[in-house]
Amino acid sequence: MTPHAGRAFKEPSSKTSALNDANRWRADTGKGNDAFSEGDYETAGAFFSEALHRSRRLFIRAAAEQFPPCRAVRMLVVSQHNMAENFMRRGMLEEAHTHYLLAFSTLCDWLEAPNASEQMRRACAENVPDAMNAVVAYMHRTRAEPQQITAVYARAARHGGQASPHPA
Repeated sequence: MTPHAGRAFKEPSSKTSALNDANRWRADTGKGNDAFSEGDYETAGAFFSEALHRSRRLFIRAAAEQFPPCRAVRMLVVSQHNMAENFMRRGMLEEAHTHYLLAFSTLCDWLEAPNASEQMRRACAENVPDAMNAVVAYMHRTRAEPQQITAVYARAARHGGQASPHPA
């Protein structure tokens, strides 16, 4: 085998792979936002779904200390919220609820994880208020039971989230 042929079989480094995922996330999110702005929610959903897939991979890399947690956590929250808003526009309320709640719950779960790095905890904690506000605003719009909203505030408060029980 020639030296050039051998390079074709090498796996990309984790850093290169992560940067590729981050660049693709950015591109997919931008295309999804453009389609969403044009009212093409189906196309937007496809791009947002790809971006969510990439953000999940980056989140896992961040947990393994192969990507900056502050970026990965924010990308995951943005992707979950994009999916939720797109589902809202399409009248798919259960799916929207799932994505809003997943963004919030994922952050809280990682804050509660005993083996999470301090950087990962910090990144999650910085994004809890935004995720909490988004899920609570959604719950208010859909007239959720008050105890469901209170449960979100209570979980955020356990992590130092700026819980303020007022409609967004």
